[in-house]
Amino acid sequence: MKSTKWQRLFSVLRAGTNGFVISLEQLAAGILVFMALLITVEAIGRTVFGFSTRLAYELVGALTGCVGFIGLAATFRKGSHIRILAIMSRLPKKIQYVIDVSAHFLVLIYACVLLRYTATMALNSLVENEISWAAIPFPVYPFKIAIVLGLLALILVLPKQIYTLIRSRRSYIEGENGSSLNNLKGQQWTHR
Repeated sequence: MKSTKWQRLFSVLRAGTNGFVISLEQLAAGILVFMALLITVEAIGRTVFGFSTRLAYELVGALTGCVGFIGLAATFRKGSHIRILAIMSRLPKKIQYVIDVSAHFLVLIYACVLLRYTATMALNSLVENEISWAAIPFPVYPFKIAIVLGLLALILVLPKQIYTLIRSRRSYIEGENGSSLNNLKGQQWTHR
């Protein structure tokens, strides 16, 4: 009976995390489209009408950082983040596994610490109504809140990633279907 309650709880948490990460992924895609439109309008305005604003460049710069953090969890969940395997691929598979699990735990700890500090900064920015030092000032807190949401999504994704990695230890070390570091890519998460 208890296992059923836990299974239901984890099912709800997984669905909520999936929905949150997918929503942030779609938000990041929308921001990228907005950035492309903003740059296009700026280029047309400058070329056709001889009019240019600094706001487009400054806003796109701020949005670029937001997209990076907002899309971080989705990229990590899909296994499409960049991995440098030049040294790792030369190590024995057991050592690769230990390093990979350790790295995941370190990323989780680092993300938690970073979340604490960025959440404090975002809250202070919101309370003090902080504005940018750009040529055309705009509020900074929405960008800081976006970073906090991206880090929160990453923290929600990492425990499942670590659990999957620990559960699939044998297939990781045996290296079935190619490189052990890339085996788990498709197994990590499924959309339900």
